[in-house]
Amino acid sequence: MKRLTTAVLGIALLATATTACSEGAGGSGGGDGKKVIGVMSLISADQAVSRLEAAIKREAKEKGFEVKIIDANYDPQKEYAAIQTFVSQKVDGIINIAGDNSALAGAFRAAKAADIPVVSINAGDSVEGVSVNRAYPDTDLGKQMAEDFFTGVKALGVANPVVVEQVLPEASPCRRREAGFDEAAKGHSDVKIVKYHINGTNAAADADTWTKQYLAGHDNVVGILSCWDVPAVAAAKAAQGAGRTPKDFIVAGFNGTTPAIELLNDAESVLTMTAGFAGAAPGKGAVDDIADILDGGSPDKEPDIEVGVFTKSEHPEGDAIELDVWLPEGWPTKYWE
Repeated sequence: MKRLTTAVLGIALLATATTACSEGAGGSGGGDGKKVIGVMSLISADQAVSRLEAAIKREAKEKGFEVKIIDANYDPQKEYAAIQTFVSQKVDGIINIAGDNSALAGAFRAAKAADIPVVSINAGDSVEGVSVNRAYPDTDLGKQMAEDFFTGVKALGVANPVVVEQVLPEASPCRRREAGFDEAAKGHSDVKIVKYHINGTNAAADADTWTKQYLAGHDNVVGILSCWDVPAVAAAKAAQGAGRTPKDFIVAGFNGTTPAIELLNDAESVLTMTAGFAGAAPGKGAVDDIADILDGGSPDKEPDIEVGVFTKSEHPEGDAIELDVWLPEGWPTKYWE
């Protein structure tokens, strides 16, 4: 079990930013002698993933590398095919963002046989062929988040409370967080839990529609615990639109995205907390790992990841701590733009 480093932080309002996923030009060697890093992303549309992509591209540019990104869009077959494609293209290094290591083990063995280093970010336990595994403590943090969530639910003072867990079993980070949620729930048998499988490729619209319909017929639902921010934000807005307030309803998300942070700063929003993972550090670190390996070095195979549980700030404006507290020195706050 990796060390869990956590902090409870106040939030400063951040401006909304969007990041487009793009592919670097050229194949292995980049056509101009540059080294190439292939990046497999679980889903580029998610801001937590797109921020990692932006950090990877920024650090790669600093080192003179080119980057190719393949967006698997939650499709396990595309994840596997992406790694195979990078191996066949003989890229110089591969970064796996949130694809399940165990499901990709065969492709990683092929990369190892081709002497291509692989760095995984938020992808579960390491397997053969993964040179560096930057694992997030999803299960432990999920349990911590759920404990805080259940404490908040009980503080509402509603008899026979019902809460909804938004889950996405096809995404390995969500599976691990759900395991943490379920472990925490064992100590709260007085709270009824309803699980809802979100449509991962249309999460915001699905969460909005389902939340409105479910709340209309269930007055004793007092909260929603989600495995990531996209549906959590949509559900929070839907609940607020249905007349729910922070005095009778709470929502918790995951990933510390800008839309979630904005709702944390809105006193009328029912979004209560979100978890963030180390800002740009894992993306930058993954590129540094590959560069180190290509230079004959031996980076830490399982580096620690810092995390934070962000809640509605109790600090006066100006005293709150900003989300990007883990940015590398010299990087601008909106490095993903």
